[in-house]
Amino acid sequence: MPAQGHFSVSFERSGSAVSWRPESGTLLDLAEAEGIPIDSGCRAGQCGSCTISLVSGEIEYLGAIDQEPEGRCLACLAVPKSDLVINA
Repeated sequence: MPAQGHFSVSFERSGSAVSWRPESGTLLDLAEAEGIPIDSGCRAGQCGSCTISLVSGEIEYLGAIDQEPEGRCLACLAVPKSDLVINA
């Protein structure tokens, strides 16, 4: 079940903070809507090009992933479970 609620997502490198809600989609979708560049490829969690550092907070994935990267997340499948700070 996708995350519910509203969470603050701070993009550390770009200096932007926005509110995430379920209709915002994944972290990659949110970043794109805000004009914040995050590399992406397959959008299915397979290629790893959207991997970003998770500075603080918790995420969950909307689909299965092979292995969760330590201290990082796959932005194409990740949604917040709490307020987040990410390195993007």
